Amino acid sequence: MILFKPTRPISLSNLNIRSASKLASEIPDDAQKQIDNLWNIELDKAKHEGKILFDSSVWSFHNALQKDDKLILQLGKVSYSVRHIAKQHPQIATKIGKQKATFTHVFLKLSDDNYVFLQRSNHFATDLKVSFVGGSFTAGQSLIDHISEELQEEVGLKYESLSKSKLLGVYENEFGNCGIVVFAELSIDKEAMNEHFNTWVRSIDKPEATGLIFVHKSEMKDFFGKEMVRYIDALNLLNEVLQDSFI
Repeated sequence: MILFKPTRPISLSNLNIRSASKLASEIPDDAQKQIDNLWNIELDKAKHEGKILFDSSVWSFHNALQKDDKLILQLGKVSYSVRHIAKQHPQIATKIGKQKATFTHVFLKLSDDNYVFLQRSNHFATDLKVSFVGGSFTAGQSLIDHISEELQEEVGLKYESLSKSKLLGVYENEFGNCGIVVFAELSIDKEAMNEHFNTWVRSIDKPEATGLIFVHKSEMKDFFGKEMVRYIDALNLLNEVLQDSFI
């Protein structure tokens, strides 16, 4: 479900974040104790399996306010551990209410009209095998800082290497989480991107991605129908923008 779509894509430099922490759900003490105990069990399980499980506060989307070419995102805060445990234990979810997390999805377009997706590493505790560049939007970060960090950590690129970076919109998925969808453009082709990644990834211990998947714009619909079904609203935002020739 699309929650917000600007009248036209907005440059990330024209976007501000306003903390709406007072809107975040308060968690009862007894529920927090249960969450802490169950989270410790999950940490031990991940350690035994040789995987990495992070806990940090992430932004939770509440609202977006647009004025001309400026945009304010109103975001609260929620921890990963709370969301993770609530998802697995419905009785806790009932006590604490809906805890929406916000993720970023970057449509990284190359000069030859291919888009870049990630073949995820199995070092991390996630069920995703294929994904966007992007991830959990850490509370306290600006969107530019976050995208810069994700580009560096996942594909070894600097934000300054992008020729364009614009926000396309925000959607809510079937799990109640929100995706901030960003279009970014890089002035190199598939071969150059693949060569860069393969050279860079050899220097990284436990990389977040082990390889890249390149999908031409003409094949995006089929690719999402097979590999990225949960992100179909993100593709819809991109398609609307491309059809309107706003980018």
